[in-house]
Amino acid sequence: MWALIDCALGDCNVAVEELRALVVKIAGEDGVFSENQIKAAHKARLCYRFIANRDGVLGLTQKIYQSNCSMQTALAVLNV
Repeated sequence: MWALIDCALGDCNVAVEELRALVVKIAGEDGVFSENQIKAAHKARLCYRFIANRDGVLGLTQKIYQSNCSMQTALAVLNV
């Protein structure tokens, strides 16, 4: 059982790292959202980057959901 939990935690870690990389990719080269980027001139660019990376976002959403289900199942088994 503990090996399964360790594997599920590893999957969660991979999903978090992939999410971090995607956020950096969407945010731009510097990897941070500054106040200047939030202004109207930059909103369109960020929206475009987000849409362009939609498949990555949807894939990560599914991966995070599956990791969450796996961890909830493991916790339910441990509580019984």
